[in-house]
Order: sequence, then C-alpha cells, then structure tokens
Amino acid sequence: MRIATAIAAKIKHASLGMLAAGSDVVPLASAGHRPLFEIRWEARYAYLRGGATVHIRQYVGEPSTKPNLILGLHTHEKQVAGSPAEIRILQNAQISIAIQLFEQWQGAQTCKQ
Repeated sequence: MRIATAIAAKIKHASLGMLAAGSDVVPLASAGHRPLFEIRWEARYAYLRGGATVHIRQYVGEPSTKPNLILGLHTHEKQVAGSPAEIRILQNAQISIAIQLFEQWQGAQTCKQ
C-alpha cells in the first residue's frame, strides 16, 4: 500500500470515529488546552528505502465550536535516528507547527464572527 493510500484510509477511519485510542490516535499533551491529537502510522513500505519502516505523524485539531470538523494541521515523517532527547526535540518542533496552524485557524474564525 502506498503512503498516500494509507493516510487516506486512516483519515477516513478518523472521520468515522474508528481509530483506536492510544495506538492509532493520542492526545497531544504538549498542546495544553488545545484539542489536538496525533494520528500515527508505522508501516513497512517495500518500495521505500529498501523496505524500511516509516513512521508518519499527522497532527489534527477537533475544535469544540465545530464538532463535526477534523482539521488536518500538519503531517510529517517522524525521525527515529538519534537519542530519545534528540528525537523528542525534533518531534516537538513539528508539533509546534501544528499548534501555530491551529491558533491561526482559531484567529480566522474569530474574525469571521
């Protein structure tokens, strides 16, 4: 299965509320009060880097003002080389992008009112 196909399937499952909490999707503790979550994929793709396991992360928001909306904020390949501290720093930088995008979206919604 291609990465894009896997992502589309997981997003479809998310929209139907069919993701497994704790493995497929987890709340982002570093997002504070913001309703942000991490959707996870770990898969081996034979056509990519000789069959390496790829770790894809997508950060999504579920704004309380729009209960039927999932905002796809940011998607990236998680870097798994390095020490746990180095990996955490890299991932937190990616999470910061999602937080900024969510806050921009919230600001745009406030301006519309």
